Amino acid sequence: LVIKEWASAQKSDSFVVLAHVHRYLWVQDYLGSGICLDAGCGSGYGTNHLAEKCPMEKIIGIDRDEQTIAYCQKKFQNLHLEFLKMDVTQMDFPDNHFDNVISFDVLEHFDQNNQDKFLHEVARVLKPSGTAYIGCPNGKKITSWKPNKFHLNELTQTQFEEALAKSFGEVKVLGQDILLNGVRQQEKQDSNIPNLSISNFAIVEDEYIWGLLSICKHPKKTV
Repeated sequence: LVIKEWASAQKSDSFVVLAHVHRYLWVQDYLGSGICLDAGCGSGYGTNHLAEKCPMEKIIGIDRDEQTIAYCQKKFQNLHLEFLKMDVTQMDFPDNHFDNVISFDVLEHFDQNNQDKFLHEVARVLKPSGTAYIGCPNGKKITSWKPNKFHLNELTQTQFEEALAKSFGEVKVLGQDILLNGVRQQEKQDSNIPNLSISNFAIVEDEYIWGLLSICKHPKKTV
């Protein structure tokens, strides 16, 4: 997903665009000072937004695709922002380096083995006092969803919690839902809703969610 202008993206009526933007709007309220990692930053629009809006010392966006990182480095310029080519399952950062790690829509692109490797790496580079914010689609079958050939292992809410618990001592799972006239859509959610806006998106706390989000603390340091 390439978002060239944040302001216009917030005014989009595209479900995909708004869902991605909404995740970064959600996490920005949690991020304070320190150093943050956006693991699997893609085209960098969210990383740049956080660099502009949050009072952090620095945020680093990493992605394994060289062309993607070259685009980010050219498109976004900020003293508190850096983009690096790097594999999120084998990060070139020291242990206990980041105050916060965020990663949205990355986990589902790995098989189970690499999902575990990725989450262990997040726990390794996160400070013991730090927090990770990780999100992915809900693998529960919802009729309006279409299979994505790039998603190697979509997790249900229970599987998501179990995977995170291997690397973190405290896990809280939240999710995204759509509100229409104040009514949650839950399993009735349809990505072709007309006149959709950012105000229709909400963060919820139960199993009837199509987008999974998590707040993870107490990283487990493996030997």
